[in-house]
Amino acid sequence: MVSISPSIEQLASPVFWIGRLGAIFCALLGLILFGITIPSQLAIGDYSFPTKWLSITGILFGLLVWWICRSLYWRFGKGERIAIAVQTLKIPPDEVSLMNDGLASLARSTNSTRIRIKFIPHTLAQTHASRVRLRKRYGFSSVMAVNVSPRQGTPTGYEMECSITSAFQGEFQQKLFGLWGATVAKLFGEHADASDYQKLANRQYSLLSIILLKVGLQRSDEKRYSIAGLVFKELDHSLARCQSDESAPPRVLVRHLGMACLTCSGRYRAGDSVGPTRVAIARTDLDLAESWLGNQFVDIYIVKARLLFIVGEFELAAAAVERAKQCLDASKVENILTLDSDVIALFADDYERANEYLSSILLQPSQTKLDWHDLKDYADHLAEQGHANACVLQVLYRSAIRGETVSTDLRAAVMTWLTESPERQVLEPLILARLTGQSSTKMCRSRNKKRRKRK
Repeated sequence: MVSISPSIEQLASPVFWIGRLGAIFCALLGLILFGITIPSQLAIGDYSFPTKWLSITGILFGLLVWWICRSLYWRFGKGERIAIAVQTLKIPPDEVSLMNDGLASLARSTNSTRIRIKFIPHTLAQTHASRVRLRKRYGFSSVMAVNVSPRQGTPTGYEMECSITSAFQGEFQQKLFGLWGATVAKLFGEHADASDYQKLANRQYSLLSIILLKVGLQRSDEKRYSIAGLVFKELDHSLARCQSDESAPPRVLVRHLGMACLTCSGRYRAGDSVGPTRVAIARTDLDLAESWLGNQFVDIYIVKARLLFIVGEFELAAAAVERAKQCLDASKVENILTLDSDVIALFADDYERANEYLSSILLQPSQTKLDWHDLKDYADHLAEQGHANACVLQVLYRSAIRGETVSTDLRAAVMTWLTESPERQVLEPLILARLTGQSSTKMCRSRNKKRRKRK
């Protein structure tokens, strides 16, 4: 027999109030208010009548207040509202109480990501159709039905099953969440290796993982990338409880999604406006990605270097490129890092280093793998922004495109630029060679000959 006498902890938990015990408790409060506090006979003028009907009214009033408060609890709340219905089968009441405490802790742990977990009775979410109706009626983004039962064939241990009904509106969300079917199955399909209920309670973080995954995908589909990055960071921390290797699925996939979201605000294309608000958001997101992901992804530092270059902080941009070269996947983008280094060095008036970087890129066979047309457009954009040094990039990038010609005005501009400072003369052989169409082989031989003379 289950006691209906609630403890202080139970009264503080929404799990108690949304269920049958909460309704009974409110009905008893109404009965006390209307029935016990009022005399058995109520006299009004010359008339007197029994108050038993007031007792019934008190019970109905208590149930009405309970229903209204429960509806308000489900319908309102800041952030993402996700409903969870938990059904416990053949589990002792003490362990059910432990499960409820764990769920309440889980709800509190989602406050940092603006997610609000709402508890619902399992009787309202037993079928897919009932979960759909519940989601539409109260505006939940997802409804999760969780069944916890003893593991069959073993005297101890429990297993958990979960069904999710969600409103995925974007095509991107549908495809991407479909790809995560194996991950969802892994998080919920395994039996919990638990000899007691305390170990099973740790699997509640699987619920948190699925919730965060869904919210992160929805936020990214809504192009709210900063919030999506925070959600994926929380998801990575949740998965870390059961998987220490951050370079293996599913954690590496979560971390990659987080990286992609946190670098979106810092990715500029030619012609994009560079406002202080966007720059501040981008720097905040990139700092968060750097502190969270470390040197796992080189894209973080490539985007950061280009952002710092745009705002004119060339020394910090060069430091970001050097940090990028230390990343685990830096070898895949070696040419891009070299290009970033030459642009930063050129605009920082470090012409010796700019010449070294530019020569290494323009003389190697792998140059055809670079998108020189995109680089040419970027150089033109820099020139339009008033950067005088951009004329060097305009000439060199055009010379790398087969069939592309350098205009007479551009030739004159770069020659004038060379004569304005003696320090720029170090770039003259490279520029003249590209303008005259000298072959890469001859340029290599000429460069090697100069190196031997220095020695």
